Order: sequence, then C-alpha cells, then structure tokens
Amino acid sequence: MVTKFNAPWQQSEWRAEAENWIAERLAERGLQATAPSEQVHIRPWSTVLRVPTNEGDLFFKAGGPTQKFEPRLLKLLNERRPEDVLPLLAADLERGWSLLPDGGQTLRAANEGKPKLAAWLEILPRYAKMQIATAQWSSDLTNAGVPYRRLDILAKAYVDILNDPEAIVISNEEDALTAGQYERLVRAATHIEEMIAELDSFGIPAALEHGDLHDGNIFSSRKIYDWGDAAITHPFFTFLLPLRFMTHKLGIGEYDAHPDLIQLKDAYFRPWAELAPYDKILEAWKLAYHLSKFQRTIGWYQVVKTTAGLDRQDELSVSGWFLEFLNHPTDRF
Repeated sequence: MVTKFNAPWQQSEWRAEAENWIAERLAERGLQATAPSEQVHIRPWSTVLRVPTNEGDLFFKAGGPTQKFEPRLLKLLNERRPEDVLPLLAADLERGWSLLPDGGQTLRAANEGKPKLAAWLEILPRYAKMQIATAQWSSDLTNAGVPYRRLDILAKAYVDILNDPEAIVISNEEDALTAGQYERLVRAATHIEEMIAELDSFGIPAALEHGDLHDGNIFSSRKIYDWGDAAITHPFFTFLLPLRFMTHKLGIGEYDAHPDLIQLKDAYFRPWAELAPYDKILEAWKLAYHLSKFQRTIGWYQVVKTTAGLDRQDELSVSGWFLEFLNHPTDRF
C-alpha cells in the first residue's frame, strides 16, 4: 500500500515555512508585503496564496506529488517560450514552490464566461506552435519531471488502471461504472491497443500538453498558466477542453458541424499541417479525440493513487472519464 500525500496546506508549521520563504524572496527583489497573504485556493494536490506587495499582488503556489514538477516546467518555458507564460519570479524546485506575478484578468472574467470565438482563434494557433516547438524538447521536459505519457505506454496503462480495484468505482452512483460497462471496457482493450497504434502511425510527435486548457487558465494577455496537469503525450489531446467549452457555451453537441466549431478546429490544427497533410491531421484528430478522454483518466488515476483527502467527486473521476470514453460514438467496440 502506497502512503498517500496528506496536504499540509492548512497546518500552521507549513504555513509559517511558506511565509518565511515568501518573505525572503520579496526581500531579494526589494519588495515589501503590504498586508498578510491570503490562501485563495486549497485543493488536496495544490494551494495558492495571494501576496499583496508595494508593487501589486504576487501569487505563491505549492504542489503535491502530482504537481511538484510545475516550477521546473515553468523555468524551462520561461527560458524558451517566455511570450506564452508568466515570468517565474522565484522557485524552490525541490519543494515544488513558485512565485508568480498577477497575470490580470482571465479570459473567463474578461468575457464574462461567454464564448468569445475571436479570442480562441488567436490563442489556439499560437498554442499549437508552442506545442510543435516543445516536440523537440522531450528529454528536457522529462528531466523537468513532466509526466511521460507517450502513446506506446497508453495501452498498458489502460489495462493496469482497469485492474486496480482502488481506482475503479462500480456502483449506481453518478459518474461510476456499472458492472456491464466495466466488462465492456475490459473487452475493448484489444481495440484500444489498435486505436493507439493507428494514431501513432500518423507520425505526430509527442509534445507538451497543458492538461487543463480552458478560459480560466488563460489570461487576456494570452499567457497560459496552471501547468500542474501537463504531460508529454499526444498533443492533440489538448483540444478536448477548448472544444467542450465552446460547445457548452453555444448549447450544441460536441459532434455538431457548427461553423464556429469548424473555425475552432481549423485554428488549432492548421499549424500542424507543416508536419503532415491537413486531411491526415484531421483524421488523426478523430482518433485523438476519443483517446483524449482516456488521457484524462490517466491524469486522475495518478491523483487518486497518490493523494489523500479527495472528495467523492474526485474519487469518481477515474470511473467518470472511463464512462465518457465508453460513451464516445464509435463502431470499434
């Protein structure tokens, strides 16, 4: 039995240690705190403190085992793609701590939650070009601790997760699997292996995938933050959430041939045409779209296996994403 991480975020000793570290970093930059820091985000896997200073708010973030790599990744992105991320003001790479400036309004706040297509049409090609660049950095990303989920390991992960009774919830609860659905997933293992091999045959290289690309994690400046769910995997998996966001806001289905969705897809996938013919890129996306739901299963599996104090909805996330994967229209299984 693996000992799970119990978040210390609300313990006075941990808070004092974090506050001392923050004070030292402020002093190094000639800054002064103007009010006590405020804990604005508490989750079992991470926490965020707002730090008011004489030059504006700063934000301190600490990550648990599944997100501890984030400062190392931010350091690498600051060195190579500073236009896409907030500047990393300070970091403790061993403890997984980082200090960042206030990025301003998020797209969600600026657009009042509305589906501003124009913003996404600007962001997605820029983000795709960043991913294309990161495909050349595999060893550097791995050295930074970014989870390595290339296609050749996904098939094994599929079987391993289904065989883990601690991760799979079979019950009548919402987002849980029924016994029949679980058996369908088990029988589909061979088809999953075939789908993964087919997707790999398109030759799209593994790259950095944000893992949670939505309008709450992008600033109006177009800089992207909250990289704690990132992985080195098939880059097209990243498009699941932007597509879902747009369909939800427009009140349409994920599979509708809506003109806004066509524009959205073109904005993201067109830059990839430098690697393969565009029609092949779109064929690859059809497979990646299905498998992206399993990629999210893997991310939540790592959280469930390593982190204590999850609420019931978090505990159901592995089964919930498997269920979405199973419900994706397909004639393969």
